[in-house]
Amino acid sequence: MKTVAKLALVLFTFIVAPNLAWAQTDTSMVVTSIGNVGIGTVNPEHMVHVFGTGFTTLNQPIFKAETNGGQFGPQLRLKHNGPDGQDWLLVSGGSGNAQVQAGNLGFVMEGAAPSMVLNSNGNIGVGTNSPLWDITVQEASPFGTWLALANTSDGGNTWSAISSGSGNTEGAGKFLIRDEAANAARLTIDAAGQVGIGNVAPSSSLDVGSFSTARDNHITTKVAGGNRFRTGLQMLAFNEEIGYTVEYDERGAGQGDFVPAFVIKQVTDDPEGLPALVIRGPNFIGFGGVRVPNHPLEMASGAHVTAGGVWTDASSRDLKENINDLSADEALATLLQLNPKQYNYIRDEHETYLGFIAEDVPDLVAMNNRKSLSSMDIVAVLTKVVQQQQAQIDELKARVNAHY
Repeated sequence: MKTVAKLALVLFTFIVAPNLAWAQTDTSMVVTSIGNVGIGTVNPEHMVHVFGTGFTTLNQPIFKAETNGGQFGPQLRLKHNGPDGQDWLLVSGGSGNAQVQAGNLGFVMEGAAPSMVLNSNGNIGVGTNSPLWDITVQEASPFGTWLALANTSDGGNTWSAISSGSGNTEGAGKFLIRDEAANAARLTIDAAGQVGIGNVAPSSSLDVGSFSTARDNHITTKVAGGNRFRTGLQMLAFNEEIGYTVEYDERGAGQGDFVPAFVIKQVTDDPEGLPALVIRGPNFIGFGGVRVPNHPLEMASGAHVTAGGVWTDASSRDLKENINDLSADEALATLLQLNPKQYNYIRDEHETYLGFIAEDVPDLVAMNNRKSLSSMDIVAVLTKVVQQQQAQIDELKARVNAHY
């Protein structure tokens, strides 16, 4: 009897066990001689090989772990027993699980907080089991929370997006974009919303520093395409109705003159409004509405500085009204009241000038604010007096000649 039992055990071990199958008429589950488990296949290629066919809906999972009433939720453990190995758990959180909340899927290292959580809204949390946004990364490190983007191809680089902490040299509470190859923060946004480019401590809305000592560092704005157009900066007040644009216009200052120029103009409903300042090439500057300056310095009134450096007043009849002759009596009375002085300006104590004091001149040549003078006014007075004197001289000469 013992001999028969031993023979049966040998037959089971060497003939039946190598391909043990559950169920009488199919191969729902197979364990091979090397320990591979096959579910739905008789030739499992891995330690666990699951194969299924005929899936017609999304809700037909190949594998399902389920608990009934458990507070911590089902868990799948992956363990490596080698050196430095760790236990990892894939957890479907239950109502009593403080680490992975009910309805969340968590990736947890044994004995630690969840490394990553996917909640029922599809939000992913790294370092938090309550992600509020599509991807939420949270860390309590004083050296900030980092997200690295690395490219290892030729010329590639590693860039880090950082929410800084108290241990960061740039200071806490800032968002940094950091160039890891250069070990430098290229862009900084502080808690006040100030942006620094090349500056980790911005002191204004946009604070641009320099990445090097090269003389050709620039902030560049450029229009795409070949059409003549303008590019630059627009600075607006809070209500976005008051402000100025600073721009380079390939068309010049508008009106189709097609003379490239640097332009500052007030923001109005008319994009072709009069410019406040135009710099045309290296030599010509226009103020107050001059679209195409043709002098080194030119005002909208027509006054300008010549290429020789002489200030020239605008004096066209087209610019004037209420034109009347100056009488000789008015001119002489005004001339006699002028009191020439010599003086220096407070900001130029080393240079002596000759002239008049605006507050002291007679009304005929005074400006409304009595803080400035027009030399042309005084020249007109002198001219009239000299003309009158010359007329008197000519009359006296005629009388003398009549007696001889």
